[in-house]
Amino acid sequence: MKTRREDSENRGDIQELVVRGMNPAAGSDVGPATGGERMGNNNNRRNNGHLIVLHVPVLGIIVFLTVYMLLLRTFQQPRDPIFLLSPGHHPYQYKFTTQKGTDFYVKSGRFEQAYPPDSPQRAKLEAQVETNYVSTCAHLCKIEVLGFREGHYSKMPYCALLKRYMAVG
Repeated sequence: MKTRREDSENRGDIQELVVRGMNPAAGSDVGPATGGERMGNNNNRRNNGHLIVLHVPVLGIIVFLTVYMLLLRTFQQPRDPIFLLSPGHHPYQYKFTTQKGTDFYVKSGRFEQAYPPDSPQRAKLEAQVETNYVSTCAHLCKIEVLGFREGHYSKMPYCALLKRYMAVG
């Protein structure tokens, strides 16, 4: 059996090993038999004789907050657009026309209060409507051209709409 004195000396040795960055379970690496400090397995926790503290909880919190912010941003985006180009959806029942003659539909009867005619907000919205319209017509025209080349389509109405729109603008 160990005496109290031997036990306290042993605890002092363990504390010294921990302070120096060594694994206390591995025993002392310094001595005549080993030729000095151990050169091999450092367990990736020791750097120049100092203990490296791993901040796993902090890393977990950072990852959690990043994921939380991404989810929050995803759900904050507006679910319904301000306008649609076709009246197919039930709430979009109020029809308006841009200065170039493109029809669009909005949901709210208060649209003219929120976007008064000749206001910068209305001009910006009408520019978005026209950009959307041209983009949709161009995409459908490309499909029609491919179908026309393969003999599937004999008429190309979206290409005609796009040509007419470009002639006006």
